[in-house]
Amino acid sequence: MKTVFAIGDSHTFGAEILGPDEWGDENKVLAFPNKVKDLLGYDKVDNWGISGASIMYVERGLVDYLSSNPKPSLVIIGWTCLGRMEVCTGIDDDGKYEYRMCSSWNDPKWDREQKEFYKRLLPQMTSDDLLAEKYRTHIRCSALLDKLEIPHIFFDVMQNTKKEAPISGTNETNDLVDKLWSGDNPLDKKLYNFINKDNYIENTTYWEYCFEKPNVKWNGGHYNEAAHLHWSNYLVEELNKRQII
Repeated sequence: MKTVFAIGDSHTFGAEILGPDEWGDENKVLAFPNKVKDLLGYDKVDNWGISGASIMYVERGLVDYLSSNPKPSLVIIGWTCLGRMEVCTGIDDDGKYEYRMCSSWNDPKWDREQKEFYKRLLPQMTSDDLLAEKYRTHIRCSALLDKLEIPHIFFDVMQNTKKEAPISGTNETNDLVDKLWSGDNPLDKKLYNFINKDNYIENTTYWEYCFEKPNVKWNGGHYNEAAHLHWSNYLVEELNKRQII
């Protein structure tokens, strides 16, 4: 059985394809991972995209999936926003680890408990090697897939999260603070150059590629099905052109 495994954030999941505020699993059927599966004539797709996913989740999810499932025929990774993270909060009754996601963007709609949780984690989320760690994750995931001889392709969801991110929060005196990662750090540049570009789409992103394509529309904060169709066709073209499959 040929399987596509895809992991990323809400754009990989397929959020709001069916309309604004539509977050159910029925959106997955219309998302680009399933369309890539159909275009390649594969048998199955495992879409582990989740809304609010962090880069930490992507690496953890990839390793967890590979450790517990038959080897997939293709892996697709959509790199999500910087400034998101997850922490293990315990173990459930079945012995599975439980995780909580948190974003560096301070949402005024958060309740008090969420804000306190965020403030406790803020110093870690705004560490200076935030972008470098994304590149390290990229390198580790690619090396693992190469070792297992699993075809794979990676891409960035948006240009403004590819190598930079505005990070906001409050300091000890509750003043708003902002920091921007620009990708200009010498180590960041060295790590980026260390990435294997054969399996990485660096000339465009999902958001920018689909932006002016026919019939593409916004549904809330996400694209409609037309964008997913355009992106799936583009991914298959890249897979063939790069001789990944």
